[in-house]
Amino acid sequence: MPEGTLPLYETGRTAERQRTEVRQRVGTKYKQSQARQIAEATIRKEATAKNRPADLINIALEKVVAARLELPTFSTFDTMASTIRTEVNTSICCGIHNRMSLAEQARMLWLLEERDSDGTTQFNRLKQTAQGPSWSHCKRLFTHLQWLDELGDTAVWVDGVAAPKVTDFARGGRCGRRLRALGEDGKTVDIAFSTQNWRKAVLDETRPGRFVRKRFEAMVFTHLAEELRTGDVAVVGSEEYAGWSEQLLAWEGIQEKPADCLVEVGLCEESEAGAFDATSFRR
Repeated sequence: MPEGTLPLYETGRTAERQRTEVRQRVGTKYKQSQARQIAEATIRKEATAKNRPADLINIALEKVVAARLELPTFSTFDTMASTIRTEVNTSICCGIHNRMSLAEQARMLWLLEERDSDGTTQFNRLKQTAQGPSWSHCKRLFTHLQWLDELGDTAVWVDGVAAPKVTDFARGGRCGRRLRALGEDGKTVDIAFSTQNWRKAVLDETRPGRFVRKRFEAMVFTHLAEELRTGDVAVVGSEEYAGWSEQLLAWEGIQEKPADCLVEVGLCEESEAGAFDATSFRR
């Protein structure tokens, strides 16, 4: 059929019959309620150990496909992952809070109230990282660890919480302290999706709380390229663009040129160019 052909139906019954035929051909069933139940149960189970919405959605997709059911819309998966992850994380945090004694809970609140001489709260001190490997720094770190131990038995607090989940919570805490900055509209920008090195690089050291625009743009496009490569992000209408492989020159038209190119760029002398044939260069 010519490009641009659209599926038009005189009646809704015709469209439904054709959809039924397509489902029979590919071996799937249209049971949206059952598909959502499988997705919800999968996300709820996996959210106890995984935190990234993309991971939760991908696993749910696999389960629904394995059940030979027609997939709900992506927005259904996206909303479901966000909602359930919030519920699971809230439940985990409530469990941690309930395993703390009243004295330990009071000490946690004290961290947000007591301030150092520089005006920062003790909560910032809580997230202090180790410095260079010197004797003075080692003694200071030992003192810091003693102070941390006095806050409470954290092993009891996180008892039963999956290790990857604890790591994700800790990473979120580090992001909140170091990478936190404002966009041009004055609102906080969440850059938790990026790597630790990028988070450090995009912050402007001369303007606290601001980004270096060029580095920020490079970070976003680098991450977007990776998401496109893995299939976690798709571009609407991308199938309408020409394939990049079709823009390459045919090998038959350039197989005699590699040796000349080597000479031109200075990788070999003209007298040595004959030693390079097209076949070896292609390999």
